[in-house]
Amino acid sequence: MPGIPAAVLRRQPRPYLVPIASCYTRFAQVSDGTWKPPVNIIVDHTKTDAGDRNTYLTEYARHLIELIKKCNEKNGYGDSEYLFVGEEGKLHAGTFDFRIRRYCRNIGISEKSMHKIRKTYISTLFDADLNLNTIREQVGHADEKTTLKSYVFNRKTDIQTQTAIEKALSFKIQKV
Repeated sequence: MPGIPAAVLRRQPRPYLVPIASCYTRFAQVSDGTWKPPVNIIVDHTKTDAGDRNTYLTEYARHLIELIKKCNEKNGYGDSEYLFVGEEGKLHAGTFDFRIRRYCRNIGISEKSMHKIRKTYISTLFDADLNLNTIREQVGHADEKTTLKSYVFNRKTDIQTQTAIEKALSFKIQKV
């Protein structure tokens, strides 16, 4: 598996867009015919050209980033180019994913992995009637089929789905 994309925040002219230009990748190294534990590295490219993109951040997300930066400053990590850091440097994707799952359990909601959150993000944009091509560009997919087939899912309950189908297929017969 190639790894989990990670954004490196840079200054940009439009503060509501974050350029995504690095990919957090995990490689299994082979030496002398033996497998070694995976090594985490940052590479200077994404998995595909479509991965080089600007991702929109809501006003609230920008506010949270500012709070995180202030917290990092306060704790002596203000010079880091990463948002989520500790004594050992940036948090690895697996650590971040573990913590997200733990926090979900702690507040009594179903566990969400970072990938599941990504799918929910994409489905939420789709449910809000955003143009499919816009969604595809936001998430770095080269093809709309990838977005629709693997990332968009029905977030409605059975009753909500039934009501939506009924509404879409119902029509009124006009009296003549």
